[in-house]
Amino acid sequence: MFQAITVAYDLSCAMRHIHSQKLVYRDTKPENAGFDVRGDIKLFDFGFAKELTKKLYDKPSGLYNLTPMTGSYPYMAPEVFAGKPYGCSSDVFSFGVLVWEMLHYKFAFYHLSKKDYGDVVVRNNYRPPINPSLPTVVRTVIKESLDPDPKRR
Repeated sequence: MFQAITVAYDLSCAMRHIHSQKLVYRDTKPENAGFDVRGDIKLFDFGFAKELTKKLYDKPSGLYNLTPMTGSYPYMAPEVFAGKPYGCSSDVFSFGVLVWEMLHYKFAFYHLSKKDYGDVVVRNNYRPPINPSLPTVVRTVIKESLDPDPKRR
């Protein structure tokens, strides 16, 4: 478990750096993360990454008008799936799914079809149960990362 938590921390640092550059990654998933020869986590495949510009800013929501349905739906934030404005907090949701999977040794949403994902995760706010034996701070990070409200992530 310690190694998974360390990887999650390093991944969060990479995300923080990406977001500090006014970029949203939009495709966090296991296939886009790997390790270099030193064992450091790396994100690759920036094909969906998007610069957050003033032109894309949606003042009422405080988010950005970006292409909907970008990324892989089992890791996609509800607002992205629903075609609503979004921003860096959508990456936080994807991060939360990935961390949940690393610590539970199974996929969170892969068993759902795209339609079911929309019904269950997006509209009904289903989240997989978090193992109560995980440290409190880790459970909190996962829970807050998977919050349906992008402003609370």
